[in-house]
Order: sequence, then C-alpha cells, then structure tokens
Amino acid sequence: MDNKSTLKRVGLGVVSLASVALLAACGGGNKTAANKNEINWYTPTEILTLDISKNTDQYSALAIGNSSSNLLRVDKKGEPKPDLAKSVEVSEDGLTYTATLRDGLKWSDGSDLTADDFVYTWQRMVDPKTASEYAYLAVESHLENADKINTGEISDLSQLGVKADGNKITFKLTSPCPQFKYYLAFSNFMPQKKAFVEKEGDKYATTSKDQIYSGPYTIKGWNGSDGSFTLVKNKYYWDAKNVKTEKVNLQAIKKADTAVQMYKNGELDTANISATSSIYKANKSNKEAVPVPEARMTYIVYNETGSVASLANEKIRQA
Repeated sequence: MDNKSTLKRVGLGVVSLASVALLAACGGGNKTAANKNEINWYTPTEILTLDISKNTDQYSALAIGNSSSNLLRVDKKGEPKPDLAKSVEVSEDGLTYTATLRDGLKWSDGSDLTADDFVYTWQRMVDPKTASEYAYLAVESHLENADKINTGEISDLSQLGVKADGNKITFKLTSPCPQFKYYLAFSNFMPQKKAFVEKEGDKYATTSKDQIYSGPYTIKGWNGSDGSFTLVKNKYYWDAKNVKTEKVNLQAIKKADTAVQMYKNGELDTANISATSSIYKANKSNKEAVPVPEARMTYIVYNETGSVASLANEKIRQA
C-alpha cells in the first residue's frame, strides 16, 4: 500500500464510493465548491469506456464504480457490506451464495432493476463473444460452468451457475472461493440490463448517454473521447437520501504541476503532489497536504498487437 501525498480541502458526502478508486477527501474549508454542493476533481488520464464487462482501467472503473452499484459495496474498513442486496447468505460448505435484493430497486431511467440483470452481467462477462479481459475472474471464482462457457465448450449461457428467482440471485460454485463476496462488490460484475444493452448495440456504453446507471450517481457530458464528465446524484438510487454531494465535476489533467497550480488557484479541490520529487519537495510543507493510503497494483505489458515488429519476436521479449 502506497502513501500518496495529496492537497485536499473538501469532504465527499456519500455513504461509500467505488471499491476500486475512491473519490474521498478530507480537510477544512473550500473556496470553490462547498457553498454550491459540488466538488471539482480530476484524473491523470481520460476514461476509456463505461462498458462494465469490458473495462480494465482504473479511471474508467472510478466512473463506473460511482455510477453503478453491486450487490455489495466495500466500506471504509475494506469490508463488503450490503448495497443493492439487503443480505447475502453463504452455505456452510461455501458453495452456494444467495443474495436477496432490496425492494423497489430502479435504474436511472426509472425502470425496474431485477435479479435477471445480475444474471445477465455474469453471463455477458464469460460469453466469449464479449471478449472481456476480466472473464478470468469469473472462471477463477469457480462459478459453475464459467470455464467451459468461456472456452466455448458450452454455448448455452443459461448453464452458468447463477440463477434468478424472484428477488433472489443464487450463485453455485464448484469449490469454495473465499474472495467471492468481493466479486459481488467488484465493478466488472455490476448489473447490466439486457434489453438496454441489446437496444444500444455497438453504441452501448460508448458515451454517457448510451448507458443507464444503478449507483449513487449518473454520468453526464462524456462523449466517449473527451477528458471531462460530471457525476450527478441519481434520484433513483435506493439510498439517495444519504448521498449529500449533488455533483462531482471531473476533468483529465495529465500534467501534475498543472493540477497543483489549479488547486492553488481554487479550480480543483484536490491535487496529487507525489507525482515527481520536485513537486513533492515544493509542496510537502503546505498545511493542506495530507497522506492518502492507496492500495493498488501497477504493471507493464508488452504491446503484442503487431504494431511494434520487434515485440512480436518472442526471443526479444524474453531478452
């Protein structure tokens, strides 16, 4: 776990946010947003997609995790707690998980959010036609037939070990998976509405208008390629009364020193000062600098698409 030093001045008033990247802040007064119940935030790069099944990057997960919900949500202590589910029961042998949904759940368009929406998102994840890079998580969860469906051995998605019955979703595992409750809070397993996905087709989740939302916020103003969007409180979220911040304005700012200067100008409510040693040394004594623990794993992979000829050579990659 890294300790990232950040300049911060406001508090984000929601119950909890994304389990992958939290929009969490603390501190005293704020010259930009406190009086209008808005927060001005930033990411160091643009988000890439709002497709729950296909996303793999941290900042798209931040957008998805705040605009969507799962059966559970990780709390500030790192424990998975009820969100869209009012309870999740586990059998004594650890092979059956039964989630019971809260009453009256709605999508951001006002339509009913049902147990079938959770079944569909797991099916879409393992469907080889989706080509999800995170399908292996469903396989490694030991969900019944996830491996065989993902490899194409079984083509009938209904054979996957997740079923809906009224307001209950039942997951059948072939062997225990101690981390399974965390999958029930993970952004890539958040519900998706089959009818909406199929209606949108290739446009699905390519802009903020081509997605519907199940979480504390909806996303406005993302056209699929620009670096800015807004999180707007979702009135249909089951716990909307406890979402205190109405709007979070986000923009991509790639230069760390630019973000720090914008913070000092009152244009942002946070800025990372740990990006370079020079920025850190210049700002570490600022009375508003606070350490922020951040659990993450960063890695580099080779570009094997063929666009870099040398990297297509196995011996060069090994060297």
